[in-house]
Amino acid sequence: AHTAAKEHGIRYLVGCRIEVETGGSRHALLAYPTNRRAYGNLCRLLTTGNLRGGKDAPAITLSDLSLLRHDTVVVLVPPRSVHDYTARTDTRREDVSFEELAVHLFEVVHERELLSIALSRGYN
Repeated sequence: AHTAAKEHGIRYLVGCRIEVETGGSRHALLAYPTNRRAYGNLCRLLTTGNLRGGKDAPAITLSDLSLLRHDTVVVLVPPRSVHDYTARTDTRREDVSFEELAVHLFEVVHERELLSIALSRGYN
C-alpha cells in the first residue's frame, strides 16, 4: 500500500479502526500514529486486544486506551443509532455511553489537539 501511494503521489497514513468494549456495548475509534513510538504503542494495544480476545475479535478495554496517550491522532466514531448517544441508566452493567467515552479519551490523550470526534459515521 505504501509503494502504491508513493507511486501516485498520495500521502500514506498508517492507522486502524479499533472497537472498544465498554460493558454491554462497543464503541469505534480510529487511531493514526504520528511517529515510530506511537506506532509501537498502537501495535502493543492491538497485541493486548488479540491476546485477550483473539485476532478475529480483539478485546480492547477503556484502560487499554492509555497506550494511545502520546503522538496518536484519535478520532471517536459516533454510534450507529441516535439512541446510543444517551447516557446509560442501567447501573448494574459497567456500560459506558458515547459521551462518557469521549470524556475518558479527553482525559487520556495528552495532546488534546490529537483528539477528534467524527460528526457522521461515514461507513456501513
